[in-house]
Amino acid sequence: MTISYYGDSLITQQYELIVKSKRVYFITPHASYLHSKGEKYKRPIKFNKEEKEKIFSQIGKLSWTGLEQNKDRSNGKRYYSVNVYKEDRLIDNYKVSEELLPSDFKTLYDAISSGK
Repeated sequence: MTISYYGDSLITQQYELIVKSKRVYFITPHASYLHSKGEKYKRPIKFNKEEKEKIFSQIGKLSWTGLEQNKDRSNGKRYYSVNVYKEDRLIDNYKVSEELLPSDFKTLYDAISSGK
């Protein structure tokens, strides 16, 4: 699963969550330039055990029906994008404006971005 925030900044904040192995990665937006500088395409985010358990328990409690109802509703410059994968294949993608995003997804994003 990836969750991205397209805000006022030109650079997208994108995070990848691997539920099976319980890992969280920050996706570097400009891999071709940064690769020559020695940075990687994605880097792991370190969390302590309590924070990691909290994040992955929130994933199990997400209200997908609320997200499905607001799918592809981005009315402004600021919106979130959620992509769901299974075995490296895209299952579904959601593009929701900041105002219509369900609160549990916002809480999950805030928990992940605070560990960066």
